[in-house]
Amino acid sequence: MTGSGPEIPRRHKRYLLPSSMAVVAGDFSPSDGGETLEGKLWDISPLGTCLVVPIARAVVVGDRGALRIVDPHSEAELTLAVEVRWIEPAPQVTFMGLVFSSGRFPKSSFLEPYFKTSWVDAMKVRRLDDLR
Repeated sequence: MTGSGPEIPRRHKRYLLPSSMAVVAGDFSPSDGGETLEGKLWDISPLGTCLVVPIARAVVVGDRGALRIVDPHSEAELTLAVEVRWIEPAPQVTFMGLVFSSGRFPKSSFLEPYFKTSWVDAMKVRRLDDLR
């Protein structure tokens, strides 16, 4: 991952969001008035989310802004203050790690159903700690 400073991994379970049907759309608008980046949420945790956007040239680690999340099943939307924690360019897209500036994701929202099953639980993933 690119960025400055030590990387701080998310220690909370991450919940995978749909990537083909009923995609949860999100857009990041930098506080400095830069270009809004439209994309989709890859996963979410109580403290942050991963947003997948087209190539993000103007965003850097530490940028603050607003993340607008749109419910794929209704007209509901949610806007949260976020900070960019990491950026990982891929050939066709850029993955952006965002943390919620308020500390935690709001408990009641249209995304609540996605917090029921973690993709980490669904996969038989072994952590390095399990190997010791």
